[in-house]
Amino acid sequence: MKNIFYIILSLLLSVVLLGGVYKMTQPQTSDSTPNISQSESITDKNEEDDSQNDSTGNEDSGAPDSSEDGSEDSSGAEEGDNAEDTALKNPVNVASYIADGLTMVSGASIYLGEEEYGPAIRFTCSVSAEVKEEVDNDANKELAFLIAPVEFFDEVNVNNYTYMDWVTALDNAGKAMIYSVLEEDNFYANGDNYMARFRLQNVMYKNMNREFVCMMVLATKTSGGTTYKYSAYPTGVTYRSNARSVAYVAAAALNAN
Repeated sequence: MKNIFYIILSLLLSVVLLGGVYKMTQPQTSDSTPNISQSESITDKNEEDDSQNDSTGNEDSGAPDSSEDGSEDSSGAEEGDNAEDTALKNPVNVASYIADGLTMVSGASIYLGEEEYGPAIRFTCSVSAEVKEEVDNDANKELAFLIAPVEFFDEVNVNNYTYMDWVTALDNAGKAMIYSVLEEDNFYANGDNYMARFRLQNVMYKNMNREFVCMMVLATKTSGGTTYKYSAYPTGVTYRSNARSVAYVAAAALNAN
């Protein structure tokens, strides 16, 4: 009886040992799981890095890798380049937007005026007698001052032109501007010609340091609509260099005294 017991125990131990040897020879699935998790965490990190690169603009990630999509992207770039080349090869005729007989005076002056209006910037334009007479005798023509922040002019001036159709461009872009038709009291005689003055007043305090561009406009009404021409600037002066703020003009006036 005791021998039978030892025989059964020996058989059980043999089974256990054989099972252990078999287990050791099989793939360790429990050890492979951490490797998969680690691989996933690296992928997430890479995707996070790509996301950060997208937000900072350091890399152009997220674009499709297929050659078909890549060719579409490159063709889009070529179309943009061609459009830019076309604009450069066919520049606007800036001379067509310059009005003979109108020239802005460089800079501006501070105008204290009535207390209710607060400080104002006064811009001045030289007007030839011929242009003044032409406007006075033609109901379809008018002289006006156009004024807007310098950044508005830059935003619509994508081709960096010196002159263009500012009224139309600003209007199409929905940019706020002042277009003020001049009355007779805006003019004063200057020898054989005239000077026209325009004041930008009621400037809000938050805009005291904001630079504004002012130019005179010769508008002509036709059956097809209204066309605009603009005052020139003295040699070496552009609309950008002639932009002025209330704070700048006021400080210059104080320093001059």
